[in-house]
Amino acid sequence: MENLLNFPQTTFVDKLIPKARFVKASDTPNAVRNMLTEEFEQIRLLYILREDTLNVAPGAEVREIDVFYIRMKGDQYNPKHLFELDKLIPRHTLYIIEYGSRFDVLMQLKQRVVTQDAVNWKIKNSELRQQVNFAEFSLHLEGMDMDNVYTNLIAQMSQKQIESIEDYARQKADEEAKAKLERQIALLEKQMTKAKQPSRKRELFEQIKKLKQQYNG
Repeated sequence: MENLLNFPQTTFVDKLIPKARFVKASDTPNAVRNMLTEEFEQIRLLYILREDTLNVAPGAEVREIDVFYIRMKGDQYNPKHLFELDKLIPRHTLYIIEYGSRFDVLMQLKQRVVTQDAVNWKIKNSELRQQVNFAEFSLHLEGMDMDNVYTNLIAQMSQKQIESIEDYARQKADEEAKAKLERQIALLEKQMTKAKQPSRKRELFEQIKKLKQQYNG
């Protein structure tokens, strides 16, 4: 496998991962086995980003970032199945997905949550760059420690100006809140168009006005 992201050779692993490993890690082995058999042709660990492979300081939150290359059997795929696979990997991750003659790059925000000496993973928000041309697409490994390297990868994948993971989470929350308001406004506008009674139209108009004020505020 070639070095698609042109990361340092010290990070390049290119190791085939048996599908059985994911089946064993799952609470629903039959469902995962069927999903992997039907849709996933090959899973490879392409890079390991770690303090010793990057020559950076350890992170307080991020210990290792694994970059996987996944070749799908068909010329399309369901991202939800990638999300299901990601839940089985107790590390920070990034994915290169090949399907047909196209490539996508996927990254989810993963955070380690330690409770009573047990480590759990909180996964929220995903960034999917579709139909990537590796002659033009690049990710830079920047930062003095692993936390900063991870933050900078999230920033590049999301194309957002952020200083921390908390900045990213706040921006995504704001985007989700605005998207929800947009849906509510569109629904009320549709109802107002259909309303026949003037009093009902006025009521809907006032509701829309308040929501637009929230949106613009």
